[in-house]
Amino acid sequence: MRIVEDPSSHTKVSFDPAQPITIDETADVIQMVNDPLTVTDDAAAWRAEQLAAEADTSYSKILILRALHRGFNGEPAMVRNAVGAMYEFKTILGELLQQRLTAGPLAGQFPGPRFRYVV
Repeated sequence: MRIVEDPSSHTKVSFDPAQPITIDETADVIQMVNDPLTVTDDAAAWRAEQLAAEADTSYSKILILRALHRGFNGEPAMVRNAVGAMYEFKTILGELLQQRLTAGPLAGQFPGPRFRYVV
């Protein structure tokens, strides 16, 4: 369901059952590899590997879930911080998910984020 503004809710948003979200699994879903950790380094996948590393760094830096949790549980300013970080992460992911693999057993599929925490 779509998230909509709801002034009567303590979180100021709610799900609207009148606005379902439908997904076409062929047209709307990127054909990503089952396990992004299996994408190996090779000359054809260098940009995918570089973007996956950037995504790991961005994911680790933002700590989105903690910021959102704090934002929705008494510290509303934290939501703004989380949203900015999510847009950065989204930008990196957008480019990563356009890197079609061209060699090896995963050729034709797309790499994905590994969600690895890096220090």
